[in-house]
Amino acid sequence: MSDQEAPVLSEPKATISELQDGSIELLAIAPEAKEQETIGTSQKPQEAIAQNQEVELNDDVDKDTELRFSVQFYRISEKLAIINEVPFLRSSSNEQDLNKLLTAILRALGQEFGESPNSVRFNWPLGADDDASSRRASEAFQALSGFMRKRLGSDSYKVILVFGNQCEELFDKSGVGDLLTESSERLIHTHSLDAILRVPSLKRSVWDSIRVIPALLN
Repeated sequence: MSDQEAPVLSEPKATISELQDGSIELLAIAPEAKEQETIGTSQKPQEAIAQNQEVELNDDVDKDTELRFSVQFYRISEKLAIINEVPFLRSSSNEQDLNKLLTAILRALGQEFGESPNSVRFNWPLGADDDASSRRASEAFQALSGFMRKRLGSDSYKVILVFGNQCEELFDKSGVGDLLTESSERLIHTHSLDAILRVPSLKRSVWDSIRVIPALLN
C-alpha cells in the first residue's frame, strides 16, 4: 500500500486483517456503525459527535452543567505516547473493539505488538456518583494535570498522539496542552478511537493526520 493511501476499512465485522503488503485494515466496526455512516447528510460527522460529548467547557457555561470526561494514557515506547478520549465510564463491551483498532493502527505505523498495549485511565469525576457540576472545573483540571504529570514524568517523546478532538479544548483550559507540548517534539490531535468506530468515514482524515508518525519516530 502506498503511503498516500489510507488503510481500507473491512466490512462491519469484529476482525482485523493484514493485507498482503503488510499494511493493516484499521477497523473492527460494531454493527451499528453502518447506520452512523449516514451522519453528515445535514451536518458533518465530527459535529454530530461533538453534540454527543458530555464535556462542556465554555467559559459562560451554566453552573448546573455537568463536566464528565475520561482519558487513557498509553506509553507505547520511549518515543511515542498515546492519549485516547473515551466515553465516560463506557461499558467494557466496547473495550475489545477499541483495543483491536488501536493495535491495527499501531501496526500500520510500524509499531508491532503481540497484544494490545496497556493503558492507565483517568475519569472525572473520580466516582460515578461524585459531584460532576461545572463548579468543580478548576478541581477537575488540577486533577487531570496531576495525572498527566505523573504519567509523563521526565520523559521527552518524539510524538504524543491524542485521539480525541474534544480533548484539545479540555487540555487548553487545564494547562495540559502546554505540558504535552513541553514533553514532545510533535503533538498530534485527531479523532478519538470511539469516534472512528462509530463514524467510519472519519478514517481518511485520521490517516492523513497520523501517517507522518513513522518518519517522525526515525
